[in-house]
Amino acid sequence: MEPTEEQEKIINCDGNIVVLAAPGSGKTFVLSEKIKKTLKKEELLDYNGVAALSFTRKASNNLKKRTLAYGLPKKNSFFGTIDSFCLTQIIFPFGYSLLGYPSKELEILNLDTAKKEEINSYIKSQTSLRKILNADLTIFRKLFQEGYISINSIEYLALRIIYHSKACRRYLKARFKYIFVDEYQDVDQIFHNIFLKILNLGLRGMVVGDIDQSIYGFANKSSKYLLELTNLDQFNTFRLTTNFRSHPSIVEYANKLLRENFKINNKEKRVCFFRVEGDERTIAAFIDRYVNALCKKFEVKNLNDVAILVKNDQTLKLIDSALKTSHRKIVTTELEKDINPRSQLYALLLRYFYDNSLNFQSIIEKFVEYELLSILKRTELNEVKRTIVRIPNTDPSLLVVSFQKISEILFSNLPEGNSKKILLKTLSNPDELASYRPIANNEIQLMTLHKSKGLEFDVVFHLNLDDWVLPAKKPTGYINMEQDLNLHYVGITRARKFCALLSSTQRTRNGLSISSAPSEFLYRNRLERQRKNFKVDRNLTASSMRAS
Repeated sequence: MEPTEEQEKIINCDGNIVVLAAPGSGKTFVLSEKIKKTLKKEELLDYNGVAALSFTRKASNNLKKRTLAYGLPKKNSFFGTIDSFCLTQIIFPFGYSLLGYPSKELEILNLDTAKKEEINSYIKSQTSLRKILNADLTIFRKLFQEGYISINSIEYLALRIIYHSKACRRYLKARFKYIFVDEYQDVDQIFHNIFLKILNLGLRGMVVGDIDQSIYGFANKSSKYLLELTNLDQFNTFRLTTNFRSHPSIVEYANKLLRENFKINNKEKRVCFFRVEGDERTIAAFIDRYVNALCKKFEVKNLNDVAILVKNDQTLKLIDSALKTSHRKIVTTELEKDINPRSQLYALLLRYFYDNSLNFQSIIEKFVEYELLSILKRTELNEVKRTIVRIPNTDPSLLVVSFQKISEILFSNLPEGNSKKILLKTLSNPDELASYRPIANNEIQLMTLHKSKGLEFDVVFHLNLDDWVLPAKKPTGYINMEQDLNLHYVGITRARKFCALLSSTQRTRNGLSISSAPSEFLYRNRLERQRKNFKVDRNLTASSMRAS
């Protein structure tokens, strides 16, 4: 793939870079090409590397795979999530200097709700860097010395350690020469300060983000930190404006949603609104009835290129139980939520166990360079691999010993934490185990709008376009109009060929069916003129509906 003119300018820029990237504009391609070029630089010695950070392990693994294709050496680079970087590069090796010595092997602790809220409130109360750096650490120091790190304090502790430990700063400066961060619109104040501090050590940085896809405000994430970087003289700002993913009519509809003065040029309408008489069960029946016809119309070969996107877990469960067409409910499992690398390894090994097309060595290389392992360790790994292959799919409980052997070979100095406990729980839960099996060609993918971020599908059914739901409201007003608008934008831009927007005359609230009106987003900026609109009666026959 040859870079466009926009992409070429970014790849060839030598300074600090901020990229504002539209959906489907090739940001991962640009990131990987930029990292490739960086790794080839003569100034980068074998003991140097880059830090390439993403928010999810899936995004991180994808970036690493694309970057290191064709045997490019990664040198002493780090590819992983922000939390993993903070833990393995800052807290584990240098935490003692600020927090004392743990009495046992460190564990990442997911505290009970009350304690978690206490820590979250404490961190949130420190509204400036000065307050953060001067705040009392008693609660964290006590936990650390008992052998625990609260999962919701990882970035906070990493920031404090960087400022406190000269050895930590020297290490980061010596090992890493560049730092890359994807999805920067979703960072919080704490990580933003970590990033700026690392840059001040002499590293160069590149961040990529899209202010219109900022959807994690409930977790104190904000696009304002991305915008702040665009206003700093030390950063070169670039834009990736062309959406190569979606049909032009879908792109124009999404842009019109956000910008009233955006001019529509494409006459074809690939966004349709269906107003269904009934509730979520009727919507599921509507999808059952029409999904194959839509796939035929838009030349979609497999149902796994179709997605049903919902706002909340309640709708997810209702559609899952009512939909008759073969489908897969996509959820984040407990292993995937846990940031311990052992848990990450177990999750990947489960996918390998169920999917013969995956390569065992490529999984190992997500954590260590296979060729740098001793011959003894490689031999041990291959022996365990042969054991895994012989275990029948009907008895996954036999995997525990094998998985732990691999974990000990790769992470002998890393705390076990809760990884084994979570693995055992997963292996005994058929629903969680099912999520590790490959998605079949005949399965529609069902997930939340938040979960769909970064994904793309030929056909998208975008649900929950109901008043009070999207945007969410209380009697006193909107809960967060801007975040819900961005969430709707994300849902539309997941579609490559066709996007069906769905609302129903009734919806479920607290187990009861109540009357429901269409979402105001459907009529924002006169969008009803830019799509085809249908009403669907209880017999699931669609008729034209005049734009209102």
